[in-house]
Amino acid sequence: MRRSNIASYESGTAEPNAVNFMKVTYFLEVDPCLFYESELVDQPIPNLSAFSAPDQIQETLTRFLEKTYDAEKVEQGFTEYLRLHPNHRDGNDLKSILDLLGHLVKINKRFIEQ
Repeated sequence: MRRSNIASYESGTAEPNAVNFMKVTYFLEVDPCLFYESELVDQPIPNLSAFSAPDQIQETLTRFLEKTYDAEKVEQGFTEYLRLHPNHRDGNDLKSILDLLGHLVKINKRFIEQ
């Protein structure tokens, strides 16, 4: 990871990709879930009246559902990959990312069920 990347993360002009995010959390010795939890705690629930039409709400919820199921498929695919390649050199990083992804999928599914 380059210093310029870190500077852009610090200034808020860019966000790290999944691998760099995991590298930062590993370096800081912090559970990655803590970053997401602290990021989401004070976020207001979006005001649905901001959408100009009910179709937009439906479209947004449909995309959310599709992205959740896509993330679940990615999680399943990489889980199977790690099962087939247990000694992969980045296995621990992938496992950490998969744990985080699995956590997010579960949260999304709970939201969808409600």
